Amino acid sequence: DLQAPAGYDASSYAIRDTGGSRIHKSRREDKWGGTEFGPGDVVGFAISLYSDNTAKSSTTVPSSLGLDSATIGGTNGVSNGVKADTPTGSHIRFFINGKQVGDKAFDNITPGTYYPAVSCYSDASVKLNFGPHFVYPPNKEMQPVSDLCLVPPRPEDVLNTVLSTSNEGKKTKVDERVVTAFKDLVKKESAIRRDAYLRHAAMQKKEILKLRTERGLPTHDLQDTVKVKAPIEQSVDECYASMHF
Repeated sequence: DLQAPAGYDASSYAIRDTGGSRIHKSRREDKWGGTEFGPGDVVGFAISLYSDNTAKSSTTVPSSLGLDSATIGGTNGVSNGVKADTPTGSHIRFFINGKQVGDKAFDNITPGTYYPAVSCYSDASVKLNFGPHFVYPPNKEMQPVSDLCLVPPRPEDVLNTVLSTSNEGKKTKVDERVVTAFKDLVKKESAIRRDAYLRHAAMQKKEILKLRTERGLPTHDLQDTVKVKAPIEQSVDECYASMHF
């Protein structure tokens, strides 16, 4: 595996804290409109990916997420496994403390599968946030990366789905004790998954609430309930994530 910082090769894009430089193919560009950042700053990024080769506005034409385009995450650097430099209209934008840095940090990037990457030196550390709540929320056209992870269904719904699938076309008589034990195991496992998800969601919201309060930012959108969202469709405008120094 390649051991190198984000932005090292043709499949990697990054911005640097020092001077806010952007880096691609190991080439650093200092005067593109970037802003220096450091401890206490929140750096976000939005990535837009298109399935065709036509440059279009990301606010009006959806990009593709999934089979024919990309799976995405986010940090101060992202890497993909596609090396061709094909003009597509797909792009990456960065934000520092809620304000966009420059225009598009990287334009006409190749659609593909992108992975989060952070290069840290010495004792530096960052905290990644894939949503659904952010210290500096993006506009509504952007979907948080966390939308890729659906809220686990209720144990009763899981059980009904499993039983309806397993009983299709079968007339075999099964020991009732076995059926009862099976039902209990399905409900127990699905309950553990759902509870873990909801606890994590509540912790994430509580942490974001604390950070926003410390910065004097609005908190009205942080509701007391976790909303169950529909799956991300194969077309979305943009996905967003952030990191906290």
